[in-house]
Amino acid sequence: MKYETQWVRVSLRVGLIAFLAIALSGCATSAPVSKAPQRTDAVVLHELESIPGVSSVQLFGGVDGLPGQNSAGAGLVLEPGYVNDRSMLLDYVLKLLWSQDVVEPNTVVMVTMRSGDATAVPLDLIADGRALGLTNNGQVGFAIRSGQMTAHYGQWPGTAPTLPATLASSPPSASPTP
Repeated sequence: MKYETQWVRVSLRVGLIAFLAIALSGCATSAPVSKAPQRTDAVVLHELESIPGVSSVQLFGGVDGLPGQNSAGAGLVLEPGYVNDRSMLLDYVLKLLWSQDVVEPNTVVMVTMRSGDATAVPLDLIADGRALGLTNNGQVGFAIRSGQMTAHYGQWPGTAPTLPATLASSPPSASPTP
């Protein structure tokens, strides 16, 4: 009887060691591999700077209040006389900001646009945002809470948008050509 009890204990120990070895080796090989960001701020900045009629771009954002709360934003300066569809431009900029996959903007995404130079008064984008079905949550420019971004553009990070054809062409002049 003593021999049988000892045999059971040894069998249980061997079985436990084998189980742990298999379980731990399985965990080590099946752990998720962290994915390196593909849509960095530099990529988004380059795409914004490539829009005809946009003379300069500044990206901003980061920690917004408490640690772990992040915002994202872009300030665009449009060439004087820019008359392309600002709603479409706002939509494209918001999609680009939502598509970066480095830091999730979980508080607010904000866009400002100015005409002429960076010291000009920001353009009123409220009507442009409403045309997209969005509600402004800011006082300067157009700010959207992350929940509204998710509802409108899907889970973060969003799909990288392509530049709409109407924005890809040089903007028509606001003044008639002689």
